[in-house]
Amino acid sequence: METSSAFPSRSMDAILCNGHLTGTFTSVKRIQRSKIRRPVKNRICGEEGDDGRILWGNMRHPSENQLSHRPSILSLIPLAPIVQAAPPAEALAQIQTLTSHPFTDISSDTRLACWTRSTHVFPAAFPRSISGSAVHQAVLPTYLCSLDRVAIARDIRARNMAGEMRTEVDKTVNEPQLFMTAARYVNPAFESDATGKHHSSNGEIPITLILTHANGFHKETWEPSLAHLILSPAGRKIKEIWSLDCVNQGDGAVLNRQNLGLNFDWADQARDLLQFVLSYLPDENVAGPSLPVVLPRLECPNPEFLQLDRSSPPNTDEPLYWRHRKLKLIGHSFGGCASMLAATSIPELFHDVILVDPAVRPKHDTEIATATRLAGSAVSRHDQWQNRTTAFSKFQKNPFFYGRWDPHVLNRYVEHALESSRSVKLKCNKLHEASVFTQCHNRVSESYYRFLNLLHEDRLNHRLDRSSRGSPLSHRFFVILANHMESIIPKEIASGFPSAVRMNCSGHLIVQETPVELAFLISERLTASNRPAYIEQELTYLLSKL
Repeated sequence: METSSAFPSRSMDAILCNGHLTGTFTSVKRIQRSKIRRPVKNRICGEEGDDGRILWGNMRHPSENQLSHRPSILSLIPLAPIVQAAPPAEALAQIQTLTSHPFTDISSDTRLACWTRSTHVFPAAFPRSISGSAVHQAVLPTYLCSLDRVAIARDIRARNMAGEMRTEVDKTVNEPQLFMTAARYVNPAFESDATGKHHSSNGEIPITLILTHANGFHKETWEPSLAHLILSPAGRKIKEIWSLDCVNQGDGAVLNRQNLGLNFDWADQARDLLQFVLSYLPDENVAGPSLPVVLPRLECPNPEFLQLDRSSPPNTDEPLYWRHRKLKLIGHSFGGCASMLAATSIPELFHDVILVDPAVRPKHDTEIATATRLAGSAVSRHDQWQNRTTAFSKFQKNPFFYGRWDPHVLNRYVEHALESSRSVKLKCNKLHEASVFTQCHNRVSESYYRFLNLLHEDRLNHRLDRSSRGSPLSHRFFVILANHMESIIPKEIASGFPSAVRMNCSGHLIVQETPVELAFLISERLTASNRPAYIEQELTYLLSKL
């Protein structure tokens, strides 16, 4: 066995999901688990229902579907019919849609050479969850240069708070259709049998990954992690990957610029994700190596799912092979919260949910102050440079943020997060980034309590039906935490997740700072043959040669 140079040895604390890790790590130890306490009459999370589930805001009645695996905290309003199938041609012309080979700068390994990337567009969830998100003519507020950044952040938060929160689908809503952009990574050489159906090298149904990014980033930021994941033992299982832009970030910001309002609700990123899975993700057995740029709408095999949180519960714990796919969801930070909201809405869609330092936690006393600080940092950031070379040089000299990133990630930020006119500027307007940071609608804490409800239902279900062969739904969730100082998730609740690993080698921006190590952990999860085993041991195994 040789030590692969692709995976540098670093210290991390871990919970082991399959009894071992194949690698050289020091001080690998179990995160102490503690019994999850369900709050009763908590002023933040609401009251505990008669069946033990936490009830909040728009709630399902506690006697209704008590073991339903549908959330009692109703965060996601249903998906209504779209009002426009494709964006205007002039908007579509602003984004690059040509097929390319995205990994050639990362490695010359022939296993990467056959992978291609193409860009696709589909309608976002309609309507939006808060008024002022989609507008017929976008006009963002302007602020005096002398105005303090905290004051600007507070004004942005106040505008979000003043927006009308929608709890039902209103057919009279008069707002334009927004659109999502997605990068599709596919291996056309993936093996298929005589019937045309795809199988991995060991005969399993191949994996389709769906990815969501952190606030202020873009869909291509995952590419260094994806390259190393493809080269890992899990790579032979993966046929297709979809990475989604948020509607106001990356190419989404360019495509929707004329209709983007300032307001933003995190629930809509989850609804956009489910809109894609339910109505636009092609069937595995008919999706060829090339697809149209504007994805056609498909009939939902289960139209009831379009009701999202209000859909009827399944009669089984087993995950679906949705359109003949084995779907696995991965989200980082803000994208991790959206992934948690989506996966707790219709959990049977996903075989695994991997959350990379997700913005998922109980609400705390400093929540507003933290959100205001982050929003203030966004509005005060530099967003324009003379050219890409100048921007890259400036980024490299920032030791506390960009300077910590993997070089391949930084290269993609310069290429895909910036756009050119006379100079280069961020695609994502910094006011939109700040608006997302204000997090006015409690989705961070809602996602956390939705998961606790799912965990509680799992335990109750398996206690009532000990003959159940399926693994608990909550065991499909795997959390990768940043170091103690920078992780979003408080130490005291980290032990509440059935399966989690802490990366002491990385700050919160794990995808940007340590894509190689992240790929290794994701690979371990995707190749695990059983569900969580909580083991504490010192590891001295060498990394397998990839």
